[in-house]
Amino acid sequence: PFRNDVDVMKEAVKDLCLRSSNQTLREKLDKHPNTYSLLAFQDLFYDFNVDNITIKCSDMNRLISYKGSAIVQVMIDQNYLFAYVYSFLPNTVDWYNPIKLCREKIDFVKFMQLYTGYIMFAESNDRYCEPSFTSNRLKDLFKKSLLVLIALVIPAAIFLFITIRLFFDFTHVYTYLLTLLIFIGCVVCVMLVVKDLNLYSPLVSKICSRSHKVECAAVLESRY
Repeated sequence: PFRNDVDVMKEAVKDLCLRSSNQTLREKLDKHPNTYSLLAFQDLFYDFNVDNITIKCSDMNRLISYKGSAIVQVMIDQNYLFAYVYSFLPNTVDWYNPIKLCREKIDFVKFMQLYTGYIMFAESNDRYCEPSFTSNRLKDLFKKSLLVLIALVIPAAIFLFITIRLFFDFTHVYTYLLTLLIFIGCVVCVMLVVKDLNLYSPLVSKICSRSHKVECAAVLESRY
């Protein structure tokens, strides 16, 4: 099933001025006995010295009166997802859209139609920093750089090579087109591997987000 807990927790860490790497977030969430739940978020917040409380509240006026950030559970296309709310405003909600993977404002009435009623309020008392933040952060940056190299630079170089060769020689057009298709297939395979291993990548998350056009989970879960 589609998961977005790391995306949500990443936004929470950034908004609450905490210092924790994506790798650490993924490991802690995956190892939690109640993975992909508000309880996992709760325990992770306690590790970060962040006060939090989870309640069930469907009263719009009570939500508007709250002046802090929160993690909420929503249902979109029959799937339970989490979303990070930066603030509740009188007519809109400032949130991180779990499908578009971007910060935006949504109409409060529309938000209430997606909202399941479960919400976790969080407030940081100090600026937590994990002991191995620097090294883990460097690992995150290395993984991202490697993915960019594989998914963008190498195919671009091959495409440029093919274009130059075709400019001077048209006798092997089909061979070059086949080579180009093979490398496009390699890029798609890399994306699927990243998704299957739950490695955090904003690019892969955006492309493989659950939608009507692209659904990587369906490919990975298929027996074929």
